[in-house]
Amino acid sequence: MPKLANGLLVSIASGTQVLGPFNVPNNVNQFVLRLSRCTSLDPLIWPNESTGITVTVLASYDGGATYVEVGGFTASGGVLIAPDGAELAFTTMWTDLVDGSNRKVKAELGVTNGPLVTNATLEVN
Repeated sequence: MPKLANGLLVSIASGTQVLGPFNVPNNVNQFVLRLSRCTSLDPLIWPNESTGITVTVLASYDGGATYVEVGGFTASGGVLIAPDGAELAFTTMWTDLVDGSNRKVKAELGVTNGPLVTNATLEVN
């Protein structure tokens, strides 16, 4: 899976930031965004429950002239516990991309009560 941003440590201020755009190789059809979460092993990553993020993933099928929304999510910081009691180390979202050439992807990150400090990984496969 090619990584376009690999564990990039980012501090995102309140407001909207854009990750990308990135060129999408012709042989891939999925976009994966992973943001590190606060855990007992890494308590300085996104620790505040009041810090939120809204992610909107956009794809272009015409080299970046126009973009369409293909996915997204909203999440809050702090430690997140799975049903089995384990701490979740990441918030992850993925979306399929339409086959073709001359494609780009980007993510718009809207942060409230920032900054939000996280490791961001963006992959395509």
